[in-house]
Amino acid sequence: MKYIILFSTLLLAGCETFKMGAPWPKQTAEVIKVCEPLKTFDQQQQVGMAELIDLVQQNYQLYHLCKLNNDSWVRWYTTHWKETK
Repeated sequence: MKYIILFSTLLLAGCETFKMGAPWPKQTAEVIKVCEPLKTFDQQQQVGMAELIDLVQQNYQLYHLCKLNNDSWVRWYTTHWKETK
């Protein structure tokens, strides 16, 4: 019985020295933000060329902001994941 208690104590003491690796960042609203849907026109609405170009420009901006956010998260994850291995 003494040996079982001694062995389990040593086993549990060894778990305290185990390092889990780099901590994950706090999940802020900026990190976990879902990309906004792209803007569209109603198909039955007559749209001029200026409005169409403005809509395309807004959609490009939405896409590139979302891509920048996702790419920075992937870059952070891959750098920290390689450091912990």
